[in-house]
Amino acid sequence: MSADIKEKLQLQLDQLESELRVHLPKEIKRALEFGDLRENSEYRAALDRQNVVKARIVELRQRISEISSIDIPGSRATRLVMVQRWFYMRREGRRSNLPPGYA
Repeated sequence: MSADIKEKLQLQLDQLESELRVHLPKEIKRALEFGDLRENSEYRAALDRQNVVKARIVELRQRISEISSIDIPGSRATRLVMVQRWFYMRREGRRSNLPPGYA
């Protein structure tokens, strides 16, 4: 599941990076050719889009990093947490409901 999400986010990231490096510089250059930048709405729109794309790229990179650090069920860290929970439950006199192989 997390691999699918990571793949989708990576695809979005690749598309936005392409837009930032290829499409937006062309738009900004074309807008500069119109002249006076104070009244140039195309130039302002291109710069605004560039800022939005940069912010989204930062957000996507952070989300991909977070997804990469998620523990996969059944990993050693998950088993350790389950064993610690089992010890806590035994100490409190509760019945363990751990799946087979965790105790």
